[in-house]
Amino acid sequence: MSVARVVGSLSEIPASKWDALHDGRNPFIAHAFLSGLETHGALLERNGWTARHLLLHDDRGTLVAAAPGYIKRNSHGEFVFDHAWAHAYARYGEAYFPKWLCAVPYTPVTGPRLLARDPDARAQLVQAIETLTAGAGLSSAHVNFIEPTDDDAFGANWLSRVDLQYHWRNFGGWGDFDAFLAAMDHKHRKNIRQERAKLARAGVQFRIVHGDEASDSDLSAMHGFYLQTFAEYGNTPTLTLAFFRHLAREAVEVGLADGFFGRHAHAVRHQLVAGGEAALGVLAVNERGDQVDHRAQDVALVRQRIGQVAALGAGIRTGGFGRFGGDFRKAAHEPRNGENP
Repeated sequence: MSVARVVGSLSEIPASKWDALHDGRNPFIAHAFLSGLETHGALLERNGWTARHLLLHDDRGTLVAAAPGYIKRNSHGEFVFDHAWAHAYARYGEAYFPKWLCAVPYTPVTGPRLLARDPDARAQLVQAIETLTAGAGLSSAHVNFIEPTDDDAFGANWLSRVDLQYHWRNFGGWGDFDAFLAAMDHKHRKNIRQERAKLARAGVQFRIVHGDEASDSDLSAMHGFYLQTFAEYGNTPTLTLAFFRHLAREAVEVGLADGFFGRHAHAVRHQLVAGGEAALGVLAVNERGDQVDHRAQDVALVRQRIGQVAALGAGIRTGGFGRFGGDFRKAAHEPRNGENP
């Protein structure tokens, strides 16, 4: 018989036991990344994040399943725009927050969420999420950016939401930038060449460093770009310089530093004359830190599961939606625009 337990910090879980539950291909689910957010000041209750990770142990005390979980008092940092859900709750005089969220904070990257030794343990983990949500009196449980293997574990108590992301792939098989330009019409090819010439005249150059090769001044500059991006868009930055240093120095062995900095390196574009291969070159790093070609666009489905286990009265606790059903099904498919509340 498996026993569920909730912990308030990943420091309570040995990294080796947590990481044994996933294959290591997605760096953002690794203990080093998630615990680094907690220990280096990136996840704060005043910003709406309270760690409540769910663990499942078998009768011998072995960790067989786990889910990175958080009590959320807003939707900041989720990259899932659920204004419609909050409004639907408000129409019936109910509170949408707090809710329980299984996700990787500040990281809209599809990957494992229900970490489990086998399908049976994964199914039990979902049941434990439902029990946790109902027992804590929370409005709902959410699992964001899930893979199809996780999607199969959810039952009738859960709604599915699907959104789109735009990814860049080299589907044209271009061997170099000249080949990429050759596939364009004259106008676009000319514009990009002019933009690249502006960068060259400005003396802009690029260099690629692995996390353990980045100097402290490099890391400070990266963090400065991150802060400037948030300031220009009027948002609140939450990732600290200490967290950047943690990724570069301590998490580099699991490939985190390059992937994380690659994802956030868009900040440097505000320091440059925009355009062409040079401006995009900073982004040519994927989640695992591999160089990738960014020159073709792809649309990827993004999946989320929402469980109204404890939401809005007994009708929803039993899996039915009763008089609330129309509003919630509408909210599940309503377009999301703008910044998270």
